[in-house]
Amino acid sequence: MTVYTCPERRRQLTFAANSLKDQPSPTLIFQKWQAYDAFEGENKFEHKESRKEYLPNIAKAVHSVYNSTFFQAWHDQYTSAQSDMGSIKISFTTVWRLLVGYGTNPTLESGIMLHPLYGFPYIPASEVKGLLHHIAEMQIMEGIEDAEGNKLVLQTDYQPDLDAEPPNALLRTLSYLKMVKILFGSIHLVQGEMEATNPKTDRKEKRSTGFVPPLIILKKIQAGLKERTKDRHINEKSLSTSWKIVYNSLKWLTDEHTGGILRFYDAVPAPDQNDLLQLDVLTPHYQKYYEDPNGAIYPSDDQSPNPVLFLAVRPEVTFEFFFRSKYDRIAAIQQQNPNDKEAAQIIDILQEWNTTCIEQVKSWLNMALSNFGIGAKTAAGYGYFKSSQAETTVADDQNGKNKKKAPEIPDSKPEPSQPIQAVQPQPFHSNVKPSQKSKNGLTNQYNQEKWNKILLSDYILKIESKNIKVASTEFSPYPEIFKDGSVMRVNYKNGRMQCTVELTLQGIHTEAEAQWVWEEIILPELCK
Repeated sequence: MTVYTCPERRRQLTFAANSLKDQPSPTLIFQKWQAYDAFEGENKFEHKESRKEYLPNIAKAVHSVYNSTFFQAWHDQYTSAQSDMGSIKISFTTVWRLLVGYGTNPTLESGIMLHPLYGFPYIPASEVKGLLHHIAEMQIMEGIEDAEGNKLVLQTDYQPDLDAEPPNALLRTLSYLKMVKILFGSIHLVQGEMEATNPKTDRKEKRSTGFVPPLIILKKIQAGLKERTKDRHINEKSLSTSWKIVYNSLKWLTDEHTGGILRFYDAVPAPDQNDLLQLDVLTPHYQKYYEDPNGAIYPSDDQSPNPVLFLAVRPEVTFEFFFRSKYDRIAAIQQQNPNDKEAAQIIDILQEWNTTCIEQVKSWLNMALSNFGIGAKTAAGYGYFKSSQAETTVADDQNGKNKKKAPEIPDSKPEPSQPIQAVQPQPFHSNVKPSQKSKNGLTNQYNQEKWNKILLSDYILKIESKNIKVASTEFSPYPEIFKDGSVMRVNYKNGRMQCTVELTLQGIHTEAEAQWVWEEIILPELCK
């Protein structure tokens, strides 16, 4: 028998199946109305048997609200508000189960994040922002390269040498971190710690674990630079121009937090899907070993497994992620008031990285959800999403009255009936060596040798294959050209299947100039 924590101790909780009129709030039941095997006797405050009835009833309550017109009306209002703010919506689908808010129900010792009013599972905006902020700083520690082939990495043992110019890689790395701080508001990662017993003193001490985060290295470089200036009896005003940039950058990056220009919003399930939740089970095999505080009991096969039921989001559920940027508003402020130094600094740094941050966030979000996962138990495969996604601005669909799902943007545009009239661009000399240019995912099925020769052109910066791998050398006669000619896509076909080779161009400012690159440089090489 299952009993609940309510004023009438033996009262049974009734879940409405056909009507929401008497339906209790799923979140309220899950957080406040706990189920136990019994309040008295040997099984006092146990959940083993009660979970089998209680958790399916929670899922039943969630699904009854999600499948009702109430959720559809709420979703329409939510997307309409996002549209009014100019938010970007990106849809991702779970690969396997998702578990966000696992520690939110201390009584059950296993929770799940449910919307406070309607009870559907969602991913809080703070969790999405925190994950992307972590990924942005982690990339520096992996030694990524910028568009010019400079390796961005902070060396833990780097010592400033005032007799020489600061390394270009250091300047670019500081510039990247300034972009991260502008977007998120801080450089915040700290080094992990754990307690360990010192064998010499037999005392517990805290020791650093994991990688050294950028903030720690920045402070070390800053301390080293101050020490060098002190030794040479000079101050920051006496430094060379380039070292002043380093000095001021370090001071700004390690200073107090500022407001980032990104705004994230809760990720919510798309409407018109099947049931969202399902029962899952965790089975500790050595319960006595885990519960023993003295370490006297060892794990052994004579201990009984202890199955623990909990709720999780099922596989193949689509979530809609929303975010927006204040870049346009800052650009307008800077245009109206050119003397606004803060706005000018933000614009200069983002333009240096050739981003208004929307594309950068999409890249981080795709990497975070497909490679790192979100929520709890990611090491066991939970929380991962498919890397393919629909990217849209949130359209103002009649003030939220259109209840149909937003259509996904296709991977490619229809081929034009006529090519763009080509215009020869101005001569351009690339500072990036061909060996430093990026070429990812190219194989022989895409005419790899020919693309390698095309990469020798000064106008070509990067070539990358995308989407489905197609064992075919048949390509469409017209390329797709985007972003004022800076991006070009060539589609390879095999029946109805296709893959894409994407090119990043430099020294090109219009679609007509990109068309000239296609006709005079790329197409002749591919047709040889």
